[in-house]
Amino acid sequence: VHEGLAIYNALVAHKGEVTVQVDSIVASSASLIAMAGDRIVMKAGSLMMIHDPAGITFGTAEDHEKTRIALDKMGDAFAGIYAERSGKDAAE
Repeated sequence: VHEGLAIYNALVAHKGEVTVQVDSIVASSASLIAMAGDRIVMKAGSLMMIHDPAGITFGTAEDHEKTRIALDKMGDAFAGIYAERSGKDAAE
């Protein structure tokens, strides 16, 4: 997740035009990276999988709660990126 966001931000910061071409599938963080494209080209039959961030926690209830809070923050931030790109509301 963190690396995907870093790649997204690097592409957004790029001064040239960015074209993202999807030949097969962009899944998980790769779909976030695709949002950095000025153009997104989806080939016939290609797929984009978008979902809430997920993780695994081992530990106490407090450890699990910290993970839940972090996942919620990431999910909200990523939903904002998808919403900005799509022109739709983040809740949608």
